Amino acid sequence: MADSLKTLLKKRSSIKSKLTIYNNYLNLIKSSSDISELVNEIQESTYGHTWSYVPSRDNPADLVSRGLKANVIKDTPMWWSGPSFLLRNENEWPKMPNTEEHDLPEVVTHFTCSDSDHHVLSNHSHSTIYSSIIHRLLEKYSSFPKIQRLFAYVQRFIHNLKNKNKLCGDLSVTELQDSYNAIIHYSQLEMFSEEFHLLKSKQKLPRNSRLISLTPHKAQSVQPIMGQLPQSRTHLEFPFLNCYVDYAGPVLVADRRSRGCKLTKSYMCIFVCSALKAVHLELVSDLTSEAYMAALNRFVARRGKPQSITSDNGTNFVGASNEMHRFLHSSSVASEIAQQGIEFIFTPAYSPHFNSLAEAAVKSCKQHLKRLLKLTHFTFEEMVTCLTHIEAVLNSRPLTPLSSDPNDFSALTPSHFLIGRPLLSVPHSQDKTTPPLLWSLGRVMTTYPGVDGVTRVAELKTKRGIIRRAVNCICPLPIED
Repeated sequence: MADSLKTLLKKRSSIKSKLTIYNNYLNLIKSSSDISELVNEIQESTYGHTWSYVPSRDNPADLVSRGLKANVIKDTPMWWSGPSFLLRNENEWPKMPNTEEHDLPEVVTHFTCSDSDHHVLSNHSHSTIYSSIIHRLLEKYSSFPKIQRLFAYVQRFIHNLKNKNKLCGDLSVTELQDSYNAIIHYSQLEMFSEEFHLLKSKQKLPRNSRLISLTPHKAQSVQPIMGQLPQSRTHLEFPFLNCYVDYAGPVLVADRRSRGCKLTKSYMCIFVCSALKAVHLELVSDLTSEAYMAALNRFVARRGKPQSITSDNGTNFVGASNEMHRFLHSSSVASEIAQQGIEFIFTPAYSPHFNSLAEAAVKSCKQHLKRLLKLTHFTFEEMVTCLTHIEAVLNSRPLTPLSSDPNDFSALTPSHFLIGRPLLSVPHSQDKTTPPLLWSLGRVMTTYPGVDGVTRVAELKTKRGIIRRAVNCICPLPIED
């Protein structure tokens, strides 16, 4: 085939070739050594002749390449006489497409700008370029992490062009965060360009701006000054006349009466006197209104009917209040006696500081209970005994010294108002470092300030003698001036 092609080309060496040869195809076939030699021979044989363009539809060689059968080719005039445009003038022959050269007029604009204008134009061009890149990435990819990484590489490329210390390796956290911030910034700049320039120039946003509905500025809650203590906190008539109540738990109670040990949930109902901070603990089986009413009845039977009870908006508290109101309205007792009920006060929602006394008592009760329930579970009777003991410990806390005598180490406690004397426990073997119902009292005799003038150590006189303690281990009692 190669010999036939060379012979044909030699016979027609005086005729201008009308074959279309693409340079990329020639470069491709040059990779083969045999075909490369053939191409070199063709180029040498046609040296000095002009290569012209022939469209594919008028190229006789395409008849064979398209798989046309021989009986059809013999009846095709173009195969025997060539393209029809050969009969026309060469000026009318087809031209190679996209080869005309168009000279564009050169337009040069001269302008001058100051350094500040150059800085503004530079920033504006950078913003436009970055916005264009980000816009294209957002249109092409739907994964934000991928867009973030691609733009991070773009920023690294720009950084390496401007700086001598080149960045390489994996993207750092700082680069990813800078990319994230840049994407958010230019996206906001594109969507809220007018608002951006107004806020940057410290101007107010128009009322029809979309940012107004988004509340871009963080709202701050109102912080009023602390009010005066209510009268129930400072005026004492009887213990638990005005009190606070809250629940704590759950605690697991063991049932060992049958085979094995079954654990059930129970809760602590805590009543706190608003004037004395005395504590009353009740163990309840669940969080229903019925269980709370039973605990309230036990509390009233032992401490007396309170005038007001303050609690949060728990369903059990609200249910008990509604039940008592329904009873009073439907009671057949005389009206003056029926109306002597309990005033239920509910604190605002999500405001535990309004019930601060009960919350503090819950914390103190849990602190004692956790030390006892680390390794075992109590039965119901053991838990009731434990809570009663914790109640006695909390009610034996000193409130203030009984006298100003330096040799008198007795203190006033809530138990003095409940039973008229201090609470004492039944003697039994115990840890000497943590005796229940016994608070070590003393009077400060000497302080030892440091080189900075701050006192951190003090000497105290107790019943057992002089002891030295750090001030963070001392709880001062309020003393009237």
